[in-house]
Amino acid sequence: MADWEIACIKTEPVKEPTPCLYSKAPRFRCTIELQDGSIITRCGGTAQHALANAIACYKTSTGSRSRQP
Repeated sequence: MADWEIACIKTEPVKEPTPCLYSKAPRFRCTIELQDGSIITRCGGTAQHALANAIACYKTSTGSRSRQP
């Protein structure tokens, strides 16, 4: 999967912070929507932290498929 298969990246504030795997008190949620309809959602204490978590998940889920020859 290549980086250009990302259809949309959306970061939004969390209305009611509840602990999650990535942050004890998340204030932001980042959603990456792929062109094939897959969705990756991660949270974080800041918008940048949520985005970094979502990108890291995207990169690890694509593995070597995102590397060009």
